[in-house]
Amino acid sequence: MVGVAAMAGQIAVRRLEGKLASGMGVAITGIGLALPATGELPLLYLGAALTSVGQPIAASNLFAIASSTGGAGGGGTSFGILQSADSLGRLVGPATAGLIYTHLGPPYVFLTSALVALSIVPIALRYLPSLQ
Repeated sequence: MVGVAAMAGQIAVRRLEGKLASGMGVAITGIGLALPATGELPLLYLGAALTSVGQPIAASNLFAIASSTGGAGGGGTSFGILQSADSLGRLVGPATAGLIYTHLGPPYVFLTSALVALSIVPIALRYLPSLQ
């Protein structure tokens, strides 16, 4: 599964550039995160498969966007900010998911994750510069 996900990410980087690929990767990830909320085992597997394909597509393109928006000398700064945001998400995400799980139940963890992931798409399309 990891090999397929990595290959999907590389194909997306080569074939689809910029905002389209990033939005597509985040959307696939969001749908993959929403499917397990149904409680059906086959949809859990489908959601895991979609998430494992969508996340590398989004992540690959985020690094491409960061490098192109950093300018001549700002690439390191862009990557540092991106890594800091990633680290913050890894710190805050599990604690938030635990609170949601405890107070609302397991399906709401997946639904909240999907809503957060899908809410990024319109924000990215609005504020990211064109990569033409």
